[in-house]
Amino acid sequence: RFQHIYGVPAYMLISLNWLLLDDWITLFSKKINTTPIRSIAKKEIFLMALGKFINVIFFVVLPFVFLPWPIALVGFLSMHACMGMALAVVFQLAHVVEHVEFPLADVETNKIENEWAKHQVATTANFAMRNKIVSWYVGGLNFQVEHHLFPRISHVHYPKISKIVRETCEELGVQYNAFPTMYKAFFSHVKLLRQLGTA
Repeated sequence: RFQHIYGVPAYMLISLNWLLLDDWITLFSKKINTTPIRSIAKKEIFLMALGKFINVIFFVVLPFVFLPWPIALVGFLSMHACMGMALAVVFQLAHVVEHVEFPLADVETNKIENEWAKHQVATTANFAMRNKIVSWYVGGLNFQVEHHLFPRISHVHYPKISKIVRETCEELGVQYNAFPTMYKAFFSHVKLLRQLGTA
């Protein structure tokens, strides 16, 4: 019920959760949430574990060796708070906002009956498309619709592509979700969290 209040501060824990828990849970349960995943090659498991080990050495062990522990702890937690918030806000504003659809798969076939491109447009949203600073900072992920439709095209082309996509959506009667500012997208996200919490 109160996720619109505690949800956003909880985003600060996301990267810390990835480092310490989430990847390991996925590895040992062999599924992401309820979706089973294919077997993972031993080389990939080794590389993941090595990466996490190196991360802990550089960002936990060395700071605690060379700095007073309170400074090392605050630095470590601050780094993860900033990283978690940045990651979560970008992806939440692109996927968990008003007007975006959340289609459910058919229970028997486990498939969503929708054309691929239409599904990408319906389940994503753009934000702050005219803000070059935001576009630079998030690497073009504020053009999430175009990112989903054209993942192999450099994000520097998304502003021009977005005009074509929007016009095509209008011609075909498909809703193109976009918020003019990051501020409006953020409040749409909080509003949706509140609505989902009372549903």
